[in-house]
Amino acid sequence: GRPAEAEPLLNDVLAAKPDFEPALLLQGIVKLELGKIDEAAPLLQRVIARAPTSTWARLGLAVVERGRGQLEQSRTDLEAILKEQPDWALARLQLGQTLWLEGKNEAALRAFDQAEKASPNADVTRLRVAQFLLSRGDSDRAIARAQASLGTPAAPLARGFLAQAYLAKRQPDLAQRELEAAATEWPQEPSWPLQLGRLLLSRGQAQQALGQFERAAKLAPP
Repeated sequence: GRPAEAEPLLNDVLAAKPDFEPALLLQGIVKLELGKIDEAAPLLQRVIARAPTSTWARLGLAVVERGRGQLEQSRTDLEAILKEQPDWALARLQLGQTLWLEGKNEAALRAFDQAEKASPNADVTRLRVAQFLLSRGDSDRAIARAQASLGTPAAPLARGFLAQAYLAKRQPDLAQRELEAAATEWPQEPSWPLQLGRLLLSRGQAQQALGQFERAAKLAPP
């Protein structure tokens, strides 16, 4: 989950071994995570040249195609991958995103549901769907999916996401409620009072914000 730190490490590996296939693949995936699709594409193509059946490289190139607006080609390639690996949750998730961008929202939602069912970490997958939906302006569906992850191991991520979603909807009272709940449920985690303090400060509640900042400072590791 820290692609910006992985990128220079993989650069070092590839400087020493330019044709090392695992590093080429990983760096391609990292570049995609960082939104650098034009840098990812040649890395993934080099993997395909050495291993034409690499499903990870093919998946990555389908994401590149989507990023370049080649939606039909992206969908076709993802569907081909899923014929070979129908239970691959990540491919289902990527297919759902491509379908959504094509305007095929109902088919996309079915793909998202299938991705969650197939995923070994369904709650995390559900939140990734929620993040995508929020990015496309569908905050109501995004919030509903995030709420379904409350009470699961992904609940801290869900609380943080819900606060973000309510702020996007210009409902700061609800965002504050989520951060207050998170600070109560995970009282030893300094990020919650820190985020709450920032929100309170933006709402002109300086004294309450100061209290939260002080709490975060006490909880932060030395």
